[in-house]
Amino acid sequence: MKRYSLACVFAAFIPAEMLASSIYLPLSTGATPEVAYAVEPLTDRLEVKVRVEPLVDGFPAPKLSLGVAAQEDALLESEKDAAVKQTGDGKWEYVFKLPVSLLGAKPAESVFHWAMSVDWLSPSGESALRQNYFVPSDWASFRDIRSGKAQWDFFSTPAFLHDQDLNAQRIRFTFMQAMKGKASIVIEDENGDRVRNLVSGLDFDAGAHEIVWDGLDEKGSLVPFGTYSWRAISHPGITPEYLMHFYIPGHEPWAHHNWLADHSNPTSAASYGKHIVLGAPVAESGNNIVLTDLDGNKLCGVNLSSFIGLGHVFLALGPDRIYAFTEGSPHYNGIRKNEEGIPSVYGDLSLVSWDYTGKQQRYGGANGEHLVRTYYRPMDDPAVSVRTRNKVLLLDNLRGAVWFDGKLYISLHDENKIAIFDAATRQELGAIAVPSPGPIATNGDAIYILGDNDRGLYRINQPGVGAQADRLFTVHLSEPLPNKKRDGSTWPVAAGLAVNSLGEVCLSDNGVDQNLKLYAEDGTNLREIGPRGGRDPSGPWVADAILRPHGIVYDTMDRLWLTENLATPKRVSLWDTNSGKVLDQVFGPPPYGGTGACFDPEDATHWLGGGSSWRLDFENKTADIVSVLNPDLADERLQLIYESGRTFLLAKGRTLRVYEVSKDGSARLWATLGSLQDYEIKEPRWSVPEVFTRHPALREELNDFTRVLGEHGDLRNSAKMSPKAARFTVLWVDSNADGKIDVDELQVSKPTDPQLIIPYWTARQRDLNLDFLVKDDRAGWLRGALLLNGFLPTGAPKWNLEEAYSNAVPVKDFVQEAAIQSTMTDRAGRLLVNTSPMSAIAPNGDVLWSLKNAWCGVHGSQNAPLPVPGVMQGNLGFIGSAPFDDQGDITVLNGNHGRFHILTTDGIYLDDFFEDIRVALSNSPYKVGGEAFGGYFAKDMETGRFLLQAGKGGYRIYQMHGLDQLIRSSGDLFVSESQIVAAQKLIEADAAQATNRKSTSFHSVPSDVDLGDHPGQWPGGWSAVWGDSTRTFPYVRVKIVRQGDDLLLGYDVKDPSPWLNQGTATNLLFKTGDAVDFQFSTDPSANSARRDPVPGDKRLLIANYQDEPVAVLYDFKVPGTRDPVLFNSPWRSTRVDRVEAIPQAHISVKKASGGYRLIARIPLADLGLLKGLGEPFLADFGVIYGDPEGHSNVLRSYWSNTATGLVNDVPGETQINPSLWGTLRSE
Repeated sequence: MKRYSLACVFAAFIPAEMLASSIYLPLSTGATPEVAYAVEPLTDRLEVKVRVEPLVDGFPAPKLSLGVAAQEDALLESEKDAAVKQTGDGKWEYVFKLPVSLLGAKPAESVFHWAMSVDWLSPSGESALRQNYFVPSDWASFRDIRSGKAQWDFFSTPAFLHDQDLNAQRIRFTFMQAMKGKASIVIEDENGDRVRNLVSGLDFDAGAHEIVWDGLDEKGSLVPFGTYSWRAISHPGITPEYLMHFYIPGHEPWAHHNWLADHSNPTSAASYGKHIVLGAPVAESGNNIVLTDLDGNKLCGVNLSSFIGLGHVFLALGPDRIYAFTEGSPHYNGIRKNEEGIPSVYGDLSLVSWDYTGKQQRYGGANGEHLVRTYYRPMDDPAVSVRTRNKVLLLDNLRGAVWFDGKLYISLHDENKIAIFDAATRQELGAIAVPSPGPIATNGDAIYILGDNDRGLYRINQPGVGAQADRLFTVHLSEPLPNKKRDGSTWPVAAGLAVNSLGEVCLSDNGVDQNLKLYAEDGTNLREIGPRGGRDPSGPWVADAILRPHGIVYDTMDRLWLTENLATPKRVSLWDTNSGKVLDQVFGPPPYGGTGACFDPEDATHWLGGGSSWRLDFENKTADIVSVLNPDLADERLQLIYESGRTFLLAKGRTLRVYEVSKDGSARLWATLGSLQDYEIKEPRWSVPEVFTRHPALREELNDFTRVLGEHGDLRNSAKMSPKAARFTVLWVDSNADGKIDVDELQVSKPTDPQLIIPYWTARQRDLNLDFLVKDDRAGWLRGALLLNGFLPTGAPKWNLEEAYSNAVPVKDFVQEAAIQSTMTDRAGRLLVNTSPMSAIAPNGDVLWSLKNAWCGVHGSQNAPLPVPGVMQGNLGFIGSAPFDDQGDITVLNGNHGRFHILTTDGIYLDDFFEDIRVALSNSPYKVGGEAFGGYFAKDMETGRFLLQAGKGGYRIYQMHGLDQLIRSSGDLFVSESQIVAAQKLIEADAAQATNRKSTSFHSVPSDVDLGDHPGQWPGGWSAVWGDSTRTFPYVRVKIVRQGDDLLLGYDVKDPSPWLNQGTATNLLFKTGDAVDFQFSTDPSANSARRDPVPGDKRLLIANYQDEPVAVLYDFKVPGTRDPVLFNSPWRSTRVDRVEAIPQAHISVKKASGGYRLIARIPLADLGLLKGLGEPFLADFGVIYGDPEGHSNVLRSYWSNTATGLVNDVPGETQINPSLWGTLRSE
């Protein structure tokens, strides 16, 4: 039967009405109106007071029934046995008087069983809602409490009064909430160091609130008495307001955001009647194929499965269907056996089809595709490229597709033919011979093909099986681009072909000219569209210039639709081929996760995104492209930094790169920084700049990097990562400003140097003095900085990598329980580290604060429970910061489940916003989606607005409300000795009530059996196991066995600094380092609910003492003892009647790098257990963890007792509480 404890009902804050002389304790859980009760013993009676919130104002008073089973049994009804009144706040108050004659004892000494029911009545007097209290949780709410009196809860008035006395000693302070909204409160010691994050972003009404602190610090340990302070921030709630979006067409990116592909660029176009279809090869969160009307309005979107071979996609459009031919390796499982059974890299040519509503026509393949061809290549074929998990086959056989008169025609370059398929049955009907055919097109009257090798334009006047392809004339295209594909082959020059109603032929010239060529039907060269050489890859935007032209098609108005196979920016444009001018253009979408955007805080109309610069008009919700920054800036996480009158751009991808934005809007690369692994892991996988292989410090490490790759043959590739890639840090600065990497421009660390930690998501800086964490295998964690030492005459920043190590300072007490996801430096120089827990590190290495952050990162979020207010989950990167006050800035972290968190950089959590995808029911501007990897946050310094960019499917922009109403408050707080004692008692009471008593068993074996030296081999399973086996500590396994007259204890302990204890007093070894603990009772008949020891309650502590293990027995209550041992602190003492070593104990300890194994053989007689093992008895197992030097304890970890947070008080750590022990029985 559960005994009620006051300790279990107090949350972080208490409404004012609960602090009257009779303390009302809440019973309701939110499923019903509020119900609370109080108990007050008087001289002649015990008064039970109940407050009930009405179901609806004006309804009749609720009806209460109170059942009491004491010396007499009684069922008291509120209508006749209680004084009832309505209080000023509208609640109903009931007072039941329980006389001595009913209780059978003095009121203050009474114990009884009880139950209560509450009926909320309708206006007609019938029960509208009912709830039972002080009964088992599985009781139905409508059950009559009289039907199960034996199951009523037990109530002890003495225990209640004891808890009430303890409650009076709770640590309290008054906090004033300035407005209805939210608040966060932290506790700090007199040095200003963070002790506890007490309240995080919880709702508060305006006015005074009494806040209760349980006395625990952030690690769950009780604090010492002394002077503390609290700090709070109040606000009305932080809420985003959607303003506009850019880099995607359309008006509602949350509802129709799937415009083309995030993982690839637009490459294909087809038309039929009033419809246009556009495509890109690969999409994860977008639609890589979209159907539009002639105004470019999206009508539907579809996707290709990543299990289908994806490398190229060519589209065809019929009167009611979309057709996609794809060619390439699948994104998964790219290796299988060929016809001869030899493992080979393979790729597929497939057909997929949908109707105009987006409904797929399912063919015979596993993903609804129709398999047209399968290609196999040996593993060492030049067309094979390395990717993360698999080898990938790069194919160029498929060159185009069209629909014509119910049939599909595809250009197969390597097969020298146009293959023909029945569009309805997908049957391959035959072919038309064309030498090395390239792109294919139709104007509805005929089919046209461009020969890739002979540059001949062919026309099929009467398409069909056996038709003739007539050569019309030779076109003149430019030479291939000097830059190559991954396999070293050149890009096809003839990338697209279109024919209008007049028979005029347009060609995409993807060679050095980078423009469109227009011919009359008789071969007359009509004009070129777009300047030769194409649009500059960076610099001012020129709409009428072209770069990487690809798929093209004419619509029914003879306007040309053009796709450009380019990510900076992604563009689909509409052209008048007579004037050579752009009629319209649409951009986007952003890369997967919505990365690549930021804005200028000094001019919030100036935004970056898609590798380009934009001018935004917030009033009209438009964005005009201004310039292209750099072709390598498509999907980085960006940050603008102003230094010495210049504008720099930090870009974080795998490496950290430093660009400078020039006046013409281009961005030149000055430097890159990262581990060698960061360089190698970029696409193409396991490739590095060729110059790396010639650097003396890297030559040996990269001796397997010999395969020539890269657009200009400037990369060297290997089949796998280099052995020590993570250990090298490489800094390149373009010192001579020639845009090339020279050997003497590389600064490389040694493998033995500490590791510069550059997190994956963000490494945001305050300036060009770049702050980082440094991990040293010997010295631990350091804080280092790559200091800017001015600029070279060429304009290049001047950094010295060695200084980042030599100037690094040790970081004290830094805890890292998860991979470091991101870092950020604020204006005050705090280095914020997103790991578990999240921390801030001062320039001198002090850890200033920490916040719980258990489920950070993508993989951490996958194990997170459903969202809870104030609890961070899935934090990825610091997406920006804004100035707040002289105590800190404001920063935002994006979350993997779409929920963002906002806090101050002095470590006060503020709020969360955006919907978690696991609980969001519908699309809205405030559901930014899972894996929203991008984002940017800053303050518009001109208007004072706080702006945030987030979300997929376009760069969405929000104004953050509430940040201009942050109000700080603070106060002092003195914690007395008695309050700490009360806090420990209340924690123990909580633990005793909240936890079902654990139970385990042990075996007995004959004396002559050799048990060996591993407890895991002893009879039976482990007696007790607790902790987390995936972490370095705590994780413990314990086995207990009786053998003859001895008790054997085996402890298997994970501990990063195993079995260290430098203690000099045997009775205090639990305070000075590692130890194991066995607490037990030799009196099975003693009250199992006792909190304080009785005779027979003991503790066996085993620790290292002067390089030998020693067993010390604490016998707490020995009748007749005259000289007990006192364990003192300045403000209290704990008495143990007898403390002595057991010389007959035989103990062995085996240490390993990550823990230790201890076996102890103790005579049962010495323990007092020789005759007491036949009956179950109370016991607990524990391990005390010391610091790495073995000077003090830092953690008390036990199997059953969870109230072990106290680590700074000798008397408290000496005490035992048998009510928190488990049960041990013999098998």
